[in-house]
Amino acid sequence: MSTEYDERAKSFPPKPAYKKGKRFAQSWWGNAWIKAMVDTALDPVPLKKGRRYAAAGHVGTVTVSPGRAAATVLDGDGPQEAVVLLDQLSEDEWGRFLEKVAVKAGHTADLLERKMPQEVAEDAEQADVRLLPGVGDLDPECTCLDFELPCKHAAALSYQLARLLDEDPFVLLLLRGRSEDELVEEIRQLNAAEGERAEADESVPAEDVFAAGVPALPAPPPRPEAVAVEASPSYPGFEVQGGEPVRLDWLVFDASVRASEIVTARGGTASACDLDEWHDAVRMVAAHEDPALVKRLGERFPGDVAAAVSAWRYGGAGGLDALEVSWTPDRREAARARTEMEQAWGDGDSEEQPDIQVWRNRWTVKHRGVQLRYGRDLRWYPYRKEGGTWCPAGTPDTDPAAALVELLAEDGPE
Repeated sequence: MSTEYDERAKSFPPKPAYKKGKRFAQSWWGNAWIKAMVDTALDPVPLKKGRRYAAAGHVGTVTVSPGRAAATVLDGDGPQEAVVLLDQLSEDEWGRFLEKVAVKAGHTADLLERKMPQEVAEDAEQADVRLLPGVGDLDPECTCLDFELPCKHAAALSYQLARLLDEDPFVLLLLRGRSEDELVEEIRQLNAAEGERAEADESVPAEDVFAAGVPALPAPPPRPEAVAVEASPSYPGFEVQGGEPVRLDWLVFDASVRASEIVTARGGTASACDLDEWHDAVRMVAAHEDPALVKRLGERFPGDVAAAVSAWRYGGAGGLDALEVSWTPDRREAARARTEMEQAWGDGDSEEQPDIQVWRNRWTVKHRGVQLRYGRDLRWYPYRKEGGTWCPAGTPDTDPAAALVELLAEDGPE
């Protein structure tokens, strides 16, 4: 096991034990780190033991340096030295990443405030740079004789690293090869160079620009004629009935929402223009707290309208899809979900494990009346059984453990 010292190494003192049932990582990037470890593991048992070790405060001082994190982990057989390795970014990759960060002042400010907005990782991906580890990127080592990868000691270190990442995303950047001071200085130099280029561009005299020949602007389009407004406008599912006019303020609000979606083209969000009459009507009713609209929608369409509206309010189009569609997810994702749901229940003791029944994308905790549904948008949707019917019960999460803990928090494990 390599013990080479790097002057950029940073040490983090041991963390105290934390409350049973609490999520190990609170941030999306901390959970992404755990997911990379869980997806790589072939056996969930060492992960459960490692999680218990980390939760009980058995992980000593963690030393992080470029490409390497190490700590002493205590168990009943004595201390073991665990290491997790991660490839450093190349100079070319760092250059592309820093250029993406430097052009957006908000990215630099967020990092200095110990935050990592998802846009930072997305911008890095666009530059063909992967900041967060994926399947197989984390390489564990340990002085123990266990053959699992990762062993329980390396798993404990990985869980502890997720807690450190929550507090300071620079831990991840250090693992990838740059210290905080180095990054701040390189970003400052890039910004200074960009400012000099902008100054040079602004110094070009306007007469020189026009002398080069600027094409004339096209003639403006003709002014549109006045458009007549119907006296009784209608909307799918909300036609005028018995002389009752449709609320124009609802229609104006809805038009503005649809226009905003088209202009911003938000990734992963179903545009109102792409929905059929049923889904579009549910979307509109969900935007207004008005029982009369739910009743009217129920008169036009069959099914549990209240559940559909609730599903949309919690999760949008993905939430309604999770309510209506059952499907079979990938086996690897299903195995990861079972491991994290069992860990979310407690600290992994077999006598406390929930009785989980799985059918396609629906994970039901028997005798507790709670269920998670894995949506085709790769989010987990919490459900609760009420009066013999499964009803949407909370906002979705990419982490099944987080969604389950939120459900169980209302009444606590038995």
